[in-house]
Amino acid sequence: MIRINQIVKSIYRYVIHLLSEHKKPALFLAHGGIHILVLGLCIATFILFFEKLINSNIASFNQIVYTFYGDTLKNYKLNHLVFEKDLSRRPGNIYNVGDIKLSYGYVKDSTVANTKKRLPFEEKGYMDSCDLISIVRYYTCNNVKDSSMIHRNKEPYLYYKRMKQFRDIKWVSNHDRYYHAVSTVKDSRHVFYHRTDAKDHVVEWGDNNPYFSFWIGIVTPKDTKLDSSSFVRIAFNKEDIRYLAKGIEQPLIAEKIIPEPSEKNMSEVIYKGKELQSVLKQGGIYIAGEDPIKRADMEKWNVFYTVLLGTIIAFILDIIVQLVIKWRKLKE
Repeated sequence: MIRINQIVKSIYRYVIHLLSEHKKPALFLAHGGIHILVLGLCIATFILFFEKLINSNIASFNQIVYTFYGDTLKNYKLNHLVFEKDLSRRPGNIYNVGDIKLSYGYVKDSTVANTKKRLPFEEKGYMDSCDLISIVRYYTCNNVKDSSMIHRNKEPYLYYKRMKQFRDIKWVSNHDRYYHAVSTVKDSRHVFYHRTDAKDHVVEWGDNNPYFSFWIGIVTPKDTKLDSSSFVRIAFNKEDIRYLAKGIEQPLIAEKIIPEPSEKNMSEVIYKGKELQSVLKQGGIYIAGEDPIKRADMEKWNVFYTVLLGTIIAFILDIIVQLVIKWRKLKE
Protein backbone atom coordinates (compact mmCIF):
# COMPACT_ATOMS: atom_id res chain seq x y z
CA MET A 1 0.00 0.00 0.00
CA ILE A 2 2.86 2.36 0.93
CA ARG A 3 4.59 1.54 -2.36
CA ILE A 4 1.41 2.40 -4.33
CA ASN A 5 1.17 5.76 -2.53
CA GLN A 6 4.79 6.48 -3.41
CA ILE A 7 4.15 5.66 -7.07
CA VAL A 8 1.08 7.92 -7.18
CA LYS A 9 3.01 10.77 -5.51
CA SER A 10 5.91 10.42 -7.93
CA ILE A 11 3.56 10.49 -10.91
CA TYR A 12 1.79 13.54 -9.48
CA ARG A 13 5.12 15.38 -8.93
CA TYR A 14 6.21 14.48 -12.46
CA VAL A 15 2.98 15.85 -13.95
CA ILE A 16 3.24 19.06 -11.89
CA HIS A 17 6.85 19.49 -12.99
CA LEU A 18 5.93 18.83 -16.62
CA LEU A 19 3.09 21.39 -16.52
CA SER A 20 5.31 23.98 -14.86
CA GLU A 21 7.92 23.57 -17.59
CA HIS A 22 5.37 23.62 -20.45
CA LYS A 23 2.80 26.37 -20.00
CA LYS A 24 0.59 25.70 -23.03
CA PRO A 25 -0.76 22.26 -21.94
CA ALA A 26 -1.47 23.69 -18.48
CA LEU A 27 -3.24 26.68 -20.02
CA PHE A 28 -5.26 24.34 -22.28
CA LEU A 29 -6.35 22.18 -19.31
CA ALA A 30 -7.13 25.24 -17.21
CA HIS A 31 -9.48 26.51 -19.91
CA GLY A 32 -11.48 23.29 -20.03
CA GLY A 33 -9.21 21.15 -22.19
CA ILE A 34 -10.51 17.83 -20.85
CA HIS A 35 -14.07 19.04 -21.36
CA ILE A 36 -13.25 19.94 -24.97
CA LEU A 37 -11.67 16.53 -25.63
CA VAL A 38 -14.66 14.71 -24.15
CA LEU A 39 -16.99 16.97 -26.15
CA GLY A 40 -15.19 16.06 -29.39
CA LEU A 41 -15.38 12.36 -28.51
CA CYS A 42 -19.12 12.64 -27.79
CA ILE A 43 -19.78 14.46 -31.08
CA ALA A 44 -17.83 11.82 -33.06
CA THR A 45 -19.74 9.02 -31.29
CA PHE A 46 -23.04 10.79 -31.97
CA ILE A 47 -22.27 11.10 -35.70
CA LEU A 48 -21.26 7.42 -35.89
CA PHE A 49 -24.43 6.09 -34.28
CA PHE A 50 -26.68 8.61 -36.04
CA GLU A 51 -25.31 7.41 -39.38
CA LYS A 52 -26.03 3.80 -38.38
CA LEU A 53 -29.59 4.76 -37.42
CA ILE A 54 -30.21 6.56 -40.73
CA ASN A 55 -28.65 3.87 -42.94
CA SER A 56 -30.64 1.10 -41.25
CA ASN A 57 -33.73 2.33 -43.11
CA ILE A 58 -32.18 2.85 -46.55
CA ALA A 59 -32.49 -0.06 -48.94
CA SER A 60 -29.28 -1.29 -50.57
CA PHE A 61 -29.24 -1.22 -54.37
CA ASN A 62 -26.92 -3.60 -56.22
CA GLN A 63 -26.84 -4.74 -59.83
CA ILE A 64 -25.72 -7.55 -62.08
CA VAL A 65 -26.02 -7.13 -65.84
CA TYR A 66 -25.63 -9.71 -68.60
CA THR A 67 -25.23 -8.25 -72.07
CA PHE A 68 -25.57 -10.69 -74.97
CA TYR A 69 -23.74 -9.41 -78.05
CA GLY A 70 -24.82 -12.41 -80.11
CA ASP A 71 -22.81 -14.14 -82.81
CA THR A 72 -20.03 -11.86 -84.01
CA LEU A 73 -19.94 -13.80 -87.32
CA LYS A 74 -23.66 -12.99 -87.88
CA ASN A 75 -24.47 -16.61 -88.78
CA TYR A 76 -26.77 -17.29 -85.80
CA LYS A 77 -29.37 -15.51 -83.70
CA LEU A 78 -29.91 -15.84 -79.97
CA ASN A 79 -33.11 -17.87 -79.44
CA HIS A 80 -32.70 -19.67 -76.11
CA LEU A 81 -32.03 -18.36 -72.60
CA VAL A 82 -32.26 -19.96 -69.17
CA PHE A 83 -31.15 -17.83 -66.23
CA GLU A 84 -31.41 -19.00 -62.61
CA LYS A 85 -30.36 -16.88 -59.62
CA ASP A 86 -30.29 -18.15 -56.04
CA LEU A 87 -31.29 -15.45 -53.56
CA SER A 88 -32.17 -17.65 -50.61
CA ARG A 89 -31.10 -16.43 -47.17
CA ARG A 90 -27.55 -17.34 -46.15
CA PRO A 91 -24.69 -16.12 -43.91
CA GLY A 92 -22.63 -13.28 -45.32
CA ASN A 93 -19.21 -13.67 -46.93
CA ILE A 94 -19.53 -17.30 -48.04
CA TYR A 95 -19.28 -18.83 -51.50
CA ASN A 96 -22.64 -20.01 -52.74
CA VAL A 97 -22.32 -23.03 -55.03
CA GLY A 98 -24.53 -22.59 -58.09
CA ASP A 99 -25.30 -18.97 -57.27
CA ILE A 100 -26.02 -18.29 -60.95
CA LYS A 101 -26.81 -20.87 -63.62
CA LEU A 102 -26.93 -19.66 -67.19
CA SER A 103 -27.47 -21.36 -70.54
CA TYR A 104 -28.07 -19.70 -73.88
CA GLY A 105 -28.37 -21.02 -77.39
CA TYR A 106 -28.44 -19.90 -81.00
CA VAL A 107 -30.37 -20.81 -84.13
CA LYS A 108 -29.14 -20.47 -87.71
CA ASP A 109 -30.13 -17.24 -89.45
CA SER A 110 -31.59 -18.47 -92.75
CA THR A 111 -31.38 -15.02 -94.34
CA VAL A 112 -27.58 -14.99 -94.48
CA ALA A 113 -24.95 -17.22 -96.04
CA ASN A 114 -22.91 -19.25 -93.57
CA THR A 115 -19.50 -17.73 -92.89
CA LYS A 116 -16.69 -19.90 -91.61
CA LYS A 117 -13.33 -18.84 -90.30
CA ARG A 118 -10.34 -20.28 -88.51
CA LEU A 119 -10.33 -20.39 -84.74
CA PRO A 120 -9.55 -16.92 -83.30
CA PHE A 121 -6.66 -18.33 -81.25
CA GLU A 122 -3.83 -20.82 -81.51
CA GLU A 123 -4.89 -24.40 -80.84
CA LYS A 124 -2.29 -27.03 -81.58
CA GLY A 125 -3.60 -30.26 -83.00
CA TYR A 126 -7.05 -28.83 -83.86
CA MET A 127 -7.48 -27.87 -87.49
CA ASP A 128 -11.27 -27.38 -87.65
CA SER A 129 -12.87 -24.00 -88.34
CA CYS A 130 -15.76 -22.27 -86.51
CA ASP A 131 -19.00 -20.62 -87.61
CA LEU A 132 -20.25 -19.09 -84.30
CA ILE A 133 -18.40 -16.81 -81.91
CA SER A 134 -20.56 -15.73 -78.97
CA ILE A 135 -19.67 -12.91 -76.57
CA VAL A 136 -21.52 -12.23 -73.31
CA ARG A 137 -20.51 -9.51 -70.88
CA TYR A 138 -21.05 -9.87 -67.13
CA TYR A 139 -20.95 -6.67 -65.10
CA THR A 140 -21.75 -6.18 -61.43
CA CYS A 141 -22.16 -3.05 -59.32
CA ASN A 142 -22.02 -3.25 -55.51
CA ASN A 143 -20.16 -1.93 -52.47
CA VAL A 144 -17.28 -4.40 -52.81
CA LYS A 145 -14.01 -2.80 -53.89
CA ASP A 146 -13.16 -3.68 -57.47
CA SER A 147 -9.75 -5.03 -58.49
CA SER A 148 -7.95 -5.74 -61.74
CA MET A 149 -8.00 -9.34 -63.00
CA ILE A 150 -6.18 -8.82 -66.32
CA HIS A 151 -3.46 -11.27 -65.27
CA ARG A 152 -5.98 -14.10 -65.60
CA ASN A 153 -6.33 -13.50 -69.34
CA LYS A 154 -3.27 -15.68 -69.95
CA GLU A 155 -5.40 -18.75 -69.35
CA PRO A 156 -6.06 -20.64 -72.63
CA TYR A 157 -9.42 -21.49 -74.18
CA LEU A 158 -10.90 -24.68 -72.74
CA TYR A 159 -12.07 -27.31 -75.20
CA TYR A 160 -15.31 -29.18 -74.49
CA LYS A 161 -14.92 -32.31 -76.56
CA ARG A 162 -18.47 -33.65 -76.20
CA MET A 163 -20.02 -30.39 -77.42
CA LYS A 164 -17.23 -29.46 -79.85
CA GLN A 165 -16.88 -26.02 -78.28
CA PHE A 166 -14.16 -23.74 -76.96
CA ARG A 167 -14.76 -21.31 -74.09
CA ASP A 168 -12.77 -18.68 -72.26
CA ILE A 169 -13.26 -15.75 -69.89
CA LYS A 170 -11.66 -12.40 -70.67
CA TRP A 171 -11.26 -10.45 -67.45
CA VAL A 172 -11.35 -6.67 -67.20
CA SER A 173 -11.73 -6.52 -63.42
CA ASN A 174 -13.38 -8.44 -60.62
CA HIS A 175 -16.65 -6.67 -61.53
CA ASP A 176 -16.33 -6.87 -65.30
CA ARG A 177 -15.67 -9.87 -67.55
CA TYR A 178 -16.52 -11.27 -70.99
CA TYR A 179 -17.54 -14.85 -71.72
CA HIS A 180 -16.22 -15.95 -75.12
CA ALA A 181 -17.69 -19.13 -76.58
CA VAL A 182 -16.77 -20.64 -79.94
CA SER A 183 -18.73 -23.32 -81.79
CA THR A 184 -16.77 -25.38 -84.29
CA VAL A 185 -18.51 -26.53 -87.46
CA LYS A 186 -19.01 -29.94 -85.80
CA ASP A 187 -21.13 -28.42 -83.01
CA SER A 188 -24.76 -29.33 -83.74
CA ARG A 189 -26.41 -27.78 -80.63
CA HIS A 190 -24.91 -24.27 -80.32
CA VAL A 191 -25.90 -24.05 -76.65
CA PHE A 192 -23.48 -22.77 -73.98
CA TYR A 193 -23.55 -23.30 -70.22
CA HIS A 194 -22.08 -21.29 -67.34
CA ARG A 195 -22.26 -21.75 -63.59
CA THR A 196 -21.08 -19.10 -61.15
CA ASP A 197 -20.06 -19.99 -57.59
CA ALA A 198 -19.69 -16.67 -55.81
CA LYS A 199 -20.11 -14.52 -52.74
CA ASP A 200 -23.45 -13.00 -53.58
CA HIS A 201 -23.83 -9.23 -53.09
CA VAL A 202 -27.10 -8.67 -54.92
CA VAL A 203 -28.50 -8.70 -51.38
CA GLU A 204 -26.03 -7.67 -48.66
CA TRP A 205 -26.32 -10.77 -46.48
CA GLY A 206 -23.64 -9.62 -44.04
CA ASP A 207 -25.44 -6.31 -43.36
CA ASN A 208 -28.16 -5.87 -40.70
CA ASN A 209 -30.19 -3.61 -43.00
CA PRO A 210 -33.41 -5.56 -43.74
CA TYR A 211 -34.35 -3.58 -46.86
CA PHE A 212 -32.93 -4.46 -50.26
CA SER A 213 -33.43 -3.64 -53.91
CA PHE A 214 -31.56 -4.82 -56.96
CA TRP A 215 -31.48 -4.86 -60.73
CA ILE A 216 -30.79 -8.00 -62.76
CA GLY A 217 -30.05 -6.75 -66.25
CA ILE A 218 -30.60 -8.97 -69.29
CA VAL A 219 -29.63 -7.05 -72.41
CA THR A 220 -30.11 -8.76 -75.78
CA PRO A 221 -30.17 -7.68 -79.44
CA LYS A 222 -33.42 -5.89 -80.34
CA ASP A 223 -34.67 -8.60 -82.71
CA THR A 224 -34.25 -11.42 -80.14
CA LYS A 225 -37.12 -13.93 -80.03
CA LEU A 226 -36.72 -16.70 -77.46
CA ASP A 227 -38.09 -20.22 -77.75
CA SER A 228 -40.78 -21.68 -75.46
CA SER A 229 -38.23 -23.49 -73.26
CA SER A 230 -36.57 -20.23 -72.20
CA PHE A 231 -37.19 -18.84 -68.70
CA VAL A 232 -35.76 -16.75 -65.88
CA ARG A 233 -36.07 -18.03 -62.31
CA ILE A 234 -35.15 -16.11 -59.16
CA ALA A 235 -35.33 -18.24 -56.01
CA PHE A 236 -35.93 -16.44 -52.70
CA ASN A 237 -36.72 -19.15 -50.19
CA LYS A 238 -35.60 -22.74 -50.56
CA GLU A 239 -37.61 -24.99 -48.26
CA ASP A 240 -37.04 -28.74 -48.23
CA ILE A 241 -40.46 -30.43 -48.12
CA ARG A 242 -39.03 -33.11 -45.79
CA TYR A 243 -38.78 -30.54 -42.98
CA LEU A 244 -42.02 -28.60 -43.48
CA ALA A 245 -43.76 -30.54 -40.70
CA LYS A 246 -41.84 -28.36 -38.20
CA GLY A 247 -42.79 -25.13 -39.92
CA ILE A 248 -40.62 -22.73 -41.87
CA GLU A 249 -38.30 -19.81 -41.29
CA GLN A 250 -39.77 -16.39 -41.98
CA PRO A 251 -39.34 -15.95 -45.75
CA LEU A 252 -37.87 -13.00 -47.59
CA ILE A 253 -40.59 -10.68 -48.88
CA ALA A 254 -40.42 -9.34 -52.44
CA GLU A 255 -42.70 -6.30 -52.21
CA LYS A 256 -42.09 -4.81 -55.66
CA ILE A 257 -41.31 -6.76 -58.84
CA ILE A 258 -41.10 -5.04 -62.24
CA PRO A 259 -42.14 -6.33 -64.74
CA GLU A 260 -44.85 -8.65 -63.43
CA PRO A 261 -43.65 -12.29 -63.51
CA SER A 262 -45.43 -15.27 -65.06
CA GLU A 263 -45.43 -17.07 -61.70
CA LYS A 264 -44.90 -15.79 -58.19
CA ASN A 265 -44.98 -17.68 -54.91
CA MET A 266 -43.19 -17.73 -51.57
CA SER A 267 -40.21 -19.59 -52.99
CA GLU A 268 -39.53 -18.00 -56.37
CA VAL A 269 -40.54 -15.81 -59.27
CA ILE A 270 -40.48 -17.11 -62.83
CA TYR A 271 -40.58 -15.34 -66.18
CA LYS A 272 -41.45 -17.13 -69.39
CA GLY A 273 -43.40 -16.51 -72.58
CA LYS A 274 -44.71 -12.96 -73.03
CA GLU A 275 -43.58 -11.95 -69.52
CA LEU A 276 -40.03 -12.98 -70.40
CA GLN A 277 -40.30 -10.93 -73.57
CA SER A 278 -41.27 -7.96 -71.35
CA VAL A 279 -38.04 -8.51 -69.42
CA LEU A 280 -36.04 -8.31 -72.66
CA LYS A 281 -37.95 -5.18 -73.68
CA GLN A 282 -37.24 -3.52 -70.33
CA GLY A 283 -33.65 -4.79 -70.29
CA GLY A 284 -33.90 -6.53 -66.92
CA ILE A 285 -35.81 -7.08 -63.69
CA TYR A 286 -36.17 -4.75 -60.71
CA ILE A 287 -37.00 -6.23 -57.30
CA ALA A 288 -37.31 -4.56 -53.89
CA GLY A 289 -38.22 -6.19 -50.60
CA GLU A 290 -37.26 -6.88 -47.01
CA ASP A 291 -36.01 -9.56 -44.67
CA PRO A 292 -38.46 -9.81 -41.70
CA ILE A 293 -35.88 -11.51 -39.47
CA LYS A 294 -33.40 -8.68 -39.98
CA ARG A 295 -36.20 -6.12 -39.56
CA ALA A 296 -37.10 -7.44 -36.10
CA ASP A 297 -33.43 -7.36 -35.10
CA MET A 298 -32.99 -3.87 -36.57
CA GLU A 299 -35.97 -2.50 -34.62
CA LYS A 300 -34.34 -3.63 -31.36
CA TRP A 301 -31.07 -1.95 -32.29
CA ASN A 302 -32.88 1.23 -33.38
CA VAL A 303 -34.42 1.54 -29.91
CA PHE A 304 -30.94 1.15 -28.41
CA TYR A 305 -29.43 3.71 -30.81
CA THR A 306 -32.25 6.21 -30.14
CA VAL A 307 -31.80 6.01 -26.35
CA LEU A 308 -28.01 6.20 -26.72
CA LEU A 309 -28.21 9.26 -28.99
CA GLY A 310 -30.55 11.00 -26.53
CA THR A 311 -28.09 10.30 -23.70
CA ILE A 312 -25.14 11.61 -25.76
CA ILE A 313 -27.06 14.82 -26.61
CA ALA A 314 -27.81 15.41 -22.93
CA PHE A 315 -24.13 14.79 -22.08
CA ILE A 316 -22.98 17.19 -24.84
CA LEU A 317 -25.30 19.95 -23.56
CA ASP A 318 -24.05 19.43 -20.02
CA ILE A 319 -20.42 19.71 -21.15
CA ILE A 320 -21.19 22.91 -23.07
CA VAL A 321 -22.86 24.43 -20.00
CA GLN A 322 -19.84 23.47 -17.83
CA LEU A 323 -17.47 25.04 -20.37
CA VAL A 324 -19.46 28.28 -20.49
CA ILE A 325 -19.46 28.50 -16.65
CA LYS A 326 -15.74 27.78 -16.53
CA TRP A 327 -14.89 30.40 -19.18
CA ARG A 328 -17.01 33.03 -17.39
CA LYS A 329 -15.20 32.38 -14.14
CA LEU A 330 -11.84 32.60 -15.87
CA LYS A 331 -12.87 35.89 -17.48
CA GLU A 332 -13.94 37.31 -14.12
